Amino acid sequence: MRQKAKSVLRGATVAFSAALLVAAGTASASAKVGAPYIRYGNSGFNVQCVQYALNHWNSVQGGGSSHLISVDGQFGNNTLTEVKRYQSAFGLDPDGVVGPATGGRMYWAWIAGDLDGPACYQVMPTQS
Repeated sequence: MRQKAKSVLRGATVAFSAALLVAAGTASASAKVGAPYIRYGNSGFNVQCVQYALNHWNSVQGGGSSHLISVDGQFGNNTLTEVKRYQSAFGLDPDGVVGPATGGRMYWAWIAGDLDGPACYQVMPTQS
């Protein structure tokens, strides 16, 4: 019984710590407002953040491993296809451009809740 209580307490401590880290990462979230749009042909960390968010979505509810893409920082055909699929799934204009509406949904739904994600707040275009 004592071991189970310690395990529950450890889990609660980890969850609380994760919430604090996410809150700390989003406290500076104003840096992302006005970030450049991310589109076909772009490369770099901002594209990796998009690819990360797409893969997270696909692994959780978007279509499974058949839609996972390489997180290589290159916005090519595979990334374009998955961005359009993501946009369509959420009723966004499937133009393949990660602007404020798409970037905001990706950030808050798939990046902010993951401990690896808060570094992306600086490069994801959002509305607020």
